[in-house]
Amino acid sequence: MLIKKAIAAAAMVLTISVAGIALNQPAGADVPTWKPNSSVAVPEFPIARNWRRYLEFIPTLEQDRLLYTAAQAGIAKCMADAGYRYSQGRYIDDRWMDEFNPLNSEWASQFGYHVPTVEEEQPSNTGEGQPAGFAEKVEGDCAKEGWSRTYNAAIVSTYVALADNALNAPSGIMATIDNAGNSSITKARMFWSRCMEKNGVIAASPDDLLKKYSGKASISDEEIRIRSLDITCDKEARLTQTRSAAEKSALDQWLSSHSSTIEKMAALRPEFNNYVSSLQ
Repeated sequence: MLIKKAIAAAAMVLTISVAGIALNQPAGADVPTWKPNSSVAVPEFPIARNWRRYLEFIPTLEQDRLLYTAAQAGIAKCMADAGYRYSQGRYIDDRWMDEFNPLNSEWASQFGYHVPTVEEEQPSNTGEGQPAGFAEKVEGDCAKEGWSRTYNAAIVSTYVALADNALNAPSGIMATIDNAGNSSITKARMFWSRCMEKNGVIAASPDDLLKKYSGKASISDEEIRIRSLDITCDKEARLTQTRSAAEKSALDQWLSSHSSTIEKMAALRPEFNNYVSSLQ
């Protein structure tokens, strides 16, 4: 099985999907920094990207790092052979975002409805000071050499394409989960709205508050207070709990109806694992 048993029991633009909408934070927003290696509690009621941790066909964090590092090494070698000095890029882990959950009070008390900033410095390989021909080489032949050598290996290109299609295609897992919904969720959202209104906040759903606050340049005391109230009303109305159950059902149905794809990836996984391990 490529979905863990735990389910049955229960160059980057920083964006995050919450309750089905994508957020793009304003440049220079005064928001606390999040360290990607920080610990985040596993959600009791998974939703959205939370489900990714249970899908065993997704390449692991270490495998992603090895593939990226190997590609960067290929670019560096190509540049060195051409007489240029290229500083390899650092792998940036964004999977900490997979654990974001509306009921995480620690996250809410720090960031409200905002996405935390992530400071990951990359070496500068472009701009002033580089010798003539550097940019053309690093963005052309050497980029092709580095990325192709790693990702165009037959097993990698085949396996990654299957996994990415299963996860991100228009009819894939994430789209299926995003579209999961029923009358129970509508009812829970109505109870949530009534709870918020009783406490002086008018909003039809958490999405309304997300849109109101996430685009602001800083996090206010008001935002933190309302975010805390949001969690209280969410628990009272069982909104995230109800959504999690609907998404779990949709995920189970998808996995069942795509069993041949899952089985194909299971058969290819040992070869994929062996190849990536050889890159160390």
